[in-house]
Amino acid sequence: MEIEKYNIGFVPLTERYGSEKRLFTIWFSINLSIVCLTVGTLGILAGLSLAQTALALVLGNAIGTVFMAAHSAQGPHLGIPQMIQSRAQFGVFGAAIPLVAVIVTYTLYLAADEVVIRRTIASLLPIGTDSAMILFGGAVLVVAYIGYELIHRLGVYLTVISGLLFLTTAVLLIVPAAASGGAASEAHGQFALSTFMATLTQATAWSLTFGPYVADYSRYLRPEVSTASTF
Repeated sequence: MEIEKYNIGFVPLTERYGSEKRLFTIWFSINLSIVCLTVGTLGILAGLSLAQTALALVLGNAIGTVFMAAHSAQGPHLGIPQMIQSRAQFGVFGAAIPLVAVIVTYTLYLAADEVVIRRTIASLLPIGTDSAMILFGGAVLVVAYIGYELIHRLGVYLTVISGLLFLTTAVLLIVPAAASGGAASEAHGQFALSTFMATLTQATAWSLTFGPYVADYSRYLRPEVSTASTF
């Protein structure tokens, strides 16, 4: 497995490979994360019921994913990263404006990941929470440096591992609650349109924030790959 060599450059047609089916595992695995789970519970914490929160999350993600998927479909045809594509709309220097916004956004996302995951790492390894954050950040840096192929392969493994982990956790939580009648009492919440819309907006933003780099993981596909299948 080689270190990604084209970085922000155009991927030559002779270097294109892979199937659009690989896109499923990378985006599925990314969303099977602790920080995603944490964000997904905000509606319930704000007072909505499980059903109301789930509806807001489904609608929000559906709206955001339409725009995200449209950007992903550009990858095989243009062969360049999403932020480089933005130069067509903003110009070479003007594209620096959304780039700064993207850097701030993903710096905050990484910080949120570290805050959520640090105690988990510290409980598994004989290190403090600060060291856990440094370790996590270092691991992210290595993966980002190696790039495209490693990220795709990790997506496959994490889809299986995280999928089993979350499924097992769900069963362990739901079965005892259902047996004791606790699930019924937790299903009720106080509906508030403002809270519902805030949850929906948060879910929409979650998907939209993948937009600035979503094409980076489809640009190695052959341009003959249909737009519909990539979408």
